[in-house]
Order: sequence, then C-alpha cells, then structure tokens
Amino acid sequence: MNALYVNCNTTDITPSESVVLTGYANRNGLSTSVHRSLSSRCAALKVDGEIACLVANDLLDIMPEMTQEIIHRIAEETAIPASSIFVHAIHTHSAPGMEYGLSEANDRYIRWVTSRIVHNAVKTVLETSAYHTCSVRHGSARCDISANRRLIDPQTGLAAKASNIQGSNDQEVTILQMVNNAGVPVVTLFNFACHPVVLGYDSVAVSTDYPGAARETIEQALGGMAIFLNGAAGNINPCLTDQTDPAIADQEGRKLGLAVVNSTMDVWNGSLDIEARNRTIQLPYRDQHMTAERFLREVDRRLGEQTEFHNWQQDLRKWSAVMIDHLNSGTVPDTCSIAVGAIRIGPAVFLLSQGEVFIEYQIRAKQRCPGKKVFFVAYTNGSKGYIPTEEAFRHQGYEVDQAYVYMEEPSPLTPETDQIYMNALNDLLREVL
Repeated sequence: MNALYVNCNTTDITPSESVVLTGYANRNGLSTSVHRSLSSRCAALKVDGEIACLVANDLLDIMPEMTQEIIHRIAEETAIPASSIFVHAIHTHSAPGMEYGLSEANDRYIRWVTSRIVHNAVKTVLETSAYHTCSVRHGSARCDISANRRLIDPQTGLAAKASNIQGSNDQEVTILQMVNNAGVPVVTLFNFACHPVVLGYDSVAVSTDYPGAARETIEQALGGMAIFLNGAAGNINPCLTDQTDPAIADQEGRKLGLAVVNSTMDVWNGSLDIEARNRTIQLPYRDQHMTAERFLREVDRRLGEQTEFHNWQQDLRKWSAVMIDHLNSGTVPDTCSIAVGAIRIGPAVFLLSQGEVFIEYQIRAKQRCPGKKVFFVAYTNGSKGYIPTEEAFRHQGYEVDQAYVYMEEPSPLTPETDQIYMNALNDLLREVL
C-alpha cells in the first residue's frame, strides 16, 4: 500500500488598506471594514515522490497571467511540475479586485498578495519534516443553502435573475479528509457549488462570505485545516443573497460547515497513487474576426437594452474601447481558451476548470463516475467567463448574453460550447480513471 504524506499551511491575505472590491458592477466606493480575514490555504499531497499542490485563495478570481506567474514561481522554487499545481479562487464577491489600475491600493495589494501566495505554497511543499503520514476518509453531505438563480419566463422563454428552487442544482457536499496516525484530521477538503454572494453590492466589507464560517465550524469541531473548494456555481446562488448584514453570511456558512461535521465518513482502504492530467479547450466565440466597426455597432445595437446594471451604457462603451485596444495590439482571439485538469487520488477525482461553469456539467460529471467522489472545482488556474449549457443559450440571460461585457471578452460563446466542453471533461475522466 502506498503511503500518503500531507502538509498544509495558511497565510493571511487580508488587505491592509481600503481597496476596490470586485464582483458587482453596481457597487460603489472602497472597502470600509473587514468582516472576515482572507487567507491563502495550501495542501501538498505526496505519494511515492509525486506531489499535487492545491492552493485555495479567498479571492473572486486571479487573472490568468498572474496565475501563471504564481504557478511558475512555485514550480521553479520546488521543482515539482507546473501541471501538478492548481490555484483556486473561492470566488467571494467581497474581495479586492485583482486587476491593475483599479486603484493604487489595489495595485499594491496585487503585488503583495502574489508573493504571499507563492511563499506559503513553497513553504508547504518544501517543509519536509512537517508532512504527516495520512489515511483517507471520504463522505458526502447535503446542504440546502443554494438555488438556481435563473427563472425562465413562461411567456417569453427568457431567463430572469430570480431564485428558482425547481431549477437545476446540486446540493451535495463532497468531502475528502486526510487523517494522521492519531486519528486527527490534518486537512478536510470540501466541495460545494454556490456563489459566495450572501453579501450583495451594498456591502463594502472585506469578507470570505459564507465559506469562512463554514471552514471555521469544521475546524472548531474536527481539528486540522478546512479548505473550501467552490464547484460549478455559474448559475447557482445562495437562497439568501444581496444581504448587507454579515451575520447572515455567517449563518449560512455554519449550515454548510455543520453538514460536513455531521456527515458519515468512510475509510478508504484502496490504492492512494496520484494521477494528474491537463489540457486546454478552445471554445468558439459567436462573433468571429471582429473589427473596430463591429465592436461599435454592437454597442449601438445594445445601448437601449434594459438590464439589472445601473451603468449599462457606460459599461458597454468601456468594453468597446478595451476591445478596440486589444484589436490594435493583435490580441483579440476567435476562441476562448479554457484550461482544465483532473487529479485522481484514492476514492476521489478532482475536475479543475477555469471559468464560471454551469451546474449541469458538475451533475453530468458525477453521473459519469459512479462509485467515485467527484470534486468539480471551478474558478481554478485563472479567471475566465461563464460556460453555459446548450439549453441556457436558448434562454439567454446575463451569463449567456451580457457577462462577456464585464469579463472583457470579444463576444458571447456559441451553443456548441456544451458538447466541446463536456467531451473534453469526459476525455480527462477516461485518462485518470
């Protein structure tokens, strides 16, 4: 039987000054307080010299270029392959914006937090004496704090932003726990798909949103470190959203944490080898070979639309200016590149993907792997836009037909996205199973 060695560390990444928070186009002003401190958490898993390094950060997202810098620096300083390093963002909408130019404070934060994340991960991988020999427990729980966030108007067939309890959802919490020889958890990984948006755009507090209280609940009850990994939450919100009281975020987080604490865990007695794969998927944009004139026509066509965004017209004009700048520098692609990966370790399969993936893909992946604990970990290895399903394209809505403006993409994707993306996930699963 192969031995599993585990080490984990956390470091504080809370901004020390007021910053522009990210995640809401309608939010105004800088942060004014800290509800819950932010952290970067790293777990290094080693079997027969093979190491998988998982870094989870209390951020909305990290730009792909910054993510690649982080991965490159970790790989360079630890000599483990870049393909075995995965950098995840929990996607809280109450974290500093990670795009240069938002404010001088944000620029300082980005430089500081990048080094902070790298240092913690390198320390975790190289801290040989701190590794624990671990056995593995696995389980699942259910938590009812989430709902589909798109309601289909029966008259128009179009999607509106509203809680849809009957819509597609996956309320399973998937759990993998590494336990030392004394029977104490070293780390509990738990995967749940839901946007961390209990706190809405009227809140200007730095916060983990609900995942922070969930982790705290698990750590206080079970010991060790808890690492939250967000799932395919592209079209999933909390049932309670757009709140301003941080106590409500804590309340919902404790429900999730208690679901993990009260779950029944099984001991894994099988093989513990690590198998990892990576690939890049090319998803076609609807509009091909864009020109400056086409960007401007798109703005004119959409200026009169009624949306949920206060500054839609201004946001459209900003988008076209950015796109024309990209066009002039030769950086407007015809396809959207999405990095995906898979890791198998013991009873668990981790599917890791860039993008805001719709929940239906997570449901399909679990159906593809009966008998395995499937962790669908989105928001990983760099920010990207939404990955809707073929059905979602028929109903349109924000994720399908507006989000590209805020993600600074040249165009929406096409319905063919569904088959291309799912085929690639199935190929990855075949390779690691």
